[in-house]
Amino acid sequence: MGLPDTRKKLFLSDGKNFYEYAPADGYATKTPVKESDDLRAPFMFLLGRGNLRKEFNKIEFAKESPARAGNKVLRLLPRRTQDFKELIVEFDPLSLQISRLTLIESDGSRSDFLFSNINENAAVSDSSFVFKPPAGVEVRN
Repeated sequence: MGLPDTRKKLFLSDGKNFYEYAPADGYATKTPVKESDDLRAPFMFLLGRGNLRKEFNKIEFAKESPARAGNKVLRLLPRRTQDFKELIVEFDPLSLQISRLTLIESDGSRSDFLFSNINENAAVSDSSFVFKPPAGVEVRN
């Protein structure tokens, strides 16, 4: 089941900047990766740029059930709790492929990111990571 159009968002990084675009908002935001301290930072681990032992105080198996049968779920508690309260990572124990990231903020709100149709080590051109806003969409810094 897909999300309603009002909740769909695009997250894109070209390695220098993060872009976030929600069609319902009518604008996109651009944040330099070096300045990013918001909830997108855990995605740096997907890019191989994070250090789990340095960034998290505690890593343990979560009590939360996996979204996909057979998967394992980890709970990570960050050293800097002002960024977010915890990160839930669901993965396939055989392939170690991540299928879900859940960010839980200090107020208890959650953002779930589900990954599917993953094609590892695919040849992808740099142009695939260039944000091209739709006509009339403002990009804010």
